[in-house]
Amino acid sequence: GGLTFEEAKQWLEISENINLIEFIEQPLPVDKFEEMLELSYQHLTPIALDESVANFSKMQQYYQQGWRGIFSIKPAIFGSPSQLRNFCQNHTIDVVFSSVFETKVGRKSALQLATELQPNILKNRAFGFGITHWFDEQEEIWQ
Repeated sequence: GGLTFEEAKQWLEISENINLIEFIEQPLPVDKFEEMLELSYQHLTPIALDESVANFSKMQQYYQQGWRGIFSIKPAIFGSPSQLRNFCQNHTIDVVFSSVFETKVGRKSALQLATELQPNILKNRAFGFGITHWFDEQEEIWQ
């Protein structure tokens, strides 16, 4: 979330012109929610809240304040899986699940939750867990 409002607007306009960008993740700082909401109404390229929704209470807060864009959820730090499960069963939301550099055990748990919740999610988006190349772990340790 390091762009200014004007820079975010430019990125969104460019992405609309090339029509190859699935979404832009958290273009503005966390304290600029109203501006992100405004940008989401003005542009076709979706915006994903990322660091703004680091936990369940923040996601719930922004949903109640009108956010209907994408929520970027990192299950390993998000909090209660049962709260997230319940919310997804009772609300139609757009979510992308992604990693925070978990270990293989943490990643397996996060992927299991994301896979379980996928049928309740508005769009079928790819999971953002392509991080294994950053780890030098022996596979047999986790089996």
